[in-house]
Amino acid sequence: MQRARETGLKFNIEKCQIRCESIPFFGHVVGADGLRPDQKKVEAIRSMDPSNNVADLRTFLGMVQFLSRFVPDLATLAADLWALTKTTSEFVWSPEHDAAVDRMKKAITSPKSLQHFNSSEPVTIQVDASQGGIGAVLLQDKGPVRRVCKQASNRDGGSLL
Repeated sequence: MQRARETGLKFNIEKCQIRCESIPFFGHVVGADGLRPDQKKVEAIRSMDPSNNVADLRTFLGMVQFLSRFVPDLATLAADLWALTKTTSEFVWSPEHDAAVDRMKKAITSPKSLQHFNSSEPVTIQVDASQGGIGAVLLQDKGPVRRVCKQASNRDGGSLL
């Protein structure tokens, strides 16, 4: 607060949250234990029905993708659904697509939080790759700090290896 006074920075007291254990920030919750998805975003995803048309499916996949850093193997879970969004594919919904949506919703509703990076702690990087995609996790002592997952596509030459 001293720095704010010195620099003339002003705050709107109605928008300030002081001494909070966590705060919502752009669809995430930032707290002392790390970063986790905002439950409002999670509930919005849980209530969606992407089986109606391509536009609804793309909306669903976009919302899930926003929280992808919290879900291991998301690209694998979503592969069949992404295939339906291609302009060369006919949109025909099947029980396999329902199962994929259910798996994604389950993964989104039980995410682990990502801890804050601590530059004084050792870092471990775990990677995994296949013809279908590539994934990596940056780990520190207390758990994951960051997850990255990418599905291979024709733009990648069909493989990321």
